[in-house]
Amino acid sequence: NLVNNRKEIYRKVKNIDDGIRTTTWSDNPQVSAWIDRHVAEMKALVESQNGGIRWWDDLFAKVFEMRDYVDLEYDTRKDGKGVVVRQRGDNACGTALVRAHAEVVSDFIKRGHN
Repeated sequence: NLVNNRKEIYRKVKNIDDGIRTTTWSDNPQVSAWIDRHVAEMKALVESQNGGIRWWDDLFAKVFEMRDYVDLEYDTRKDGKGVVVRQRGDNACGTALVRAHAEVVSDFIKRGHN
């Protein structure tokens, strides 16, 4: 799973005008497939209007609360080793939210649950 294989995951984050562009990948084909599936599943969960995860975490709760003000698009990398995600906020709060979420994900990849 992604948690146990986070040391094989690489990530770049770039702030854009109204959000972020991230590239997340692995040289391990299985981990790359998990990254792709995870992004697809989280996008579907956010867009479902009745889903949510980690409700005890204020940031994740706010992501689901503000789902109508955030747009996420993603593509599999051309080399098949992960995904490129573009997240944009429809307002200043949405933009700040996607940037904060990107920081949390990057930190998790570095440190795990610690």
